[in-house]
Amino acid sequence: MSESQIEGMFESVTDRAKSVGLNYDFSKMKNANTKKAHRLAKFAESQGKGSDIDEALLSAHFTDNLALNDDEVLLSIAESVGLSQEEAQAVLSSDQYADEVAQDIEEARAIGVQGVPFFVLERKYAISGAQPQALFQETLQKVADEMGIKPGLQVLGDSDDGLCEDGSCAF
Repeated sequence: MSESQIEGMFESVTDRAKSVGLNYDFSKMKNANTKKAHRLAKFAESQGKGSDIDEALLSAHFTDNLALNDDEVLLSIAESVGLSQEEAQAVLSSDQYADEVAQDIEEARAIGVQGVPFFVLERKYAISGAQPQALFQETLQKVADEMGIKPGLQVLGDSDDGLCEDGSCAF
């Protein structure tokens, strides 16, 4: 790609991010080998914190401009999502989860992933790059229709009534 094409791509991603309240500045982002971050994410997944760490790592990279190859940064992120510092340090200081990450990389290559973000739904549909929200909605609806998933109850009214917190509801 030419420099102007890359700048246009960054501008497009920045605009899409801004439309959902995120502030990306590609000129400040730290370029880093993320294998340690991926191994840490695999550990977090084994502890039931996969989604939490994924969000924290993305935020650290894209909005906070932190280096995802820095152990101190990664340990801080691990702590922020409730992971044991000692166990996270043990993962970072070893090659634990390296095979799982290598397997993910091989699978990505086999299905033609050439960049990130890249979303695979039901191993049937793929969305490459930062695409408009409408494309995600249409694709998710198509998958839901094919799987026979019907919409659940729609909660109306004030959702800040104190009944549901931290993913659990008390009645």
